[in-house]
Amino acid sequence: MAQTHLKALIAYAALTRMGQKATGKAAFSLFRMKQKLEEVVRFQGEQERTLAEKHGTKIMEDGALIFPDDKAKAAFMEDKKALYDMEIDPEIEPIKVQIDQLPAINMEEIEALNGFIEFE
Repeated sequence: MAQTHLKALIAYAALTRMGQKATGKAAFSLFRMKQKLEEVVRFQGEQERTLAEKHGTKIMEDGALIFPDDKAKAAFMEDKKALYDMEIDPEIEPIKVQIDQLPAINMEEIEALNGFIEFE
């Protein structure tokens, strides 16, 4: 099943949290997947900035968006949803990790990584 940008962003966030808990071979495997997903995260950020500019939105230093009106905000959100629904590069194949090498993993992290990490 193809993965979407939104799913990749959620997985990236989970990998960032888990990287603080993983050690050894599992940590290296998680790091490799995180590197693969960084391209999706960068692309998403660039595209969101482009969409903000397209809709006349001001981007604050802290990343907050100031929309000129409700119509611009609605159009931005619609375009952003389409961006989230885009499929990611099919070359990002799942990697295998022994689940017992991740003693602190929780259900939300397993769900977030489903499709990117194959737990054994």
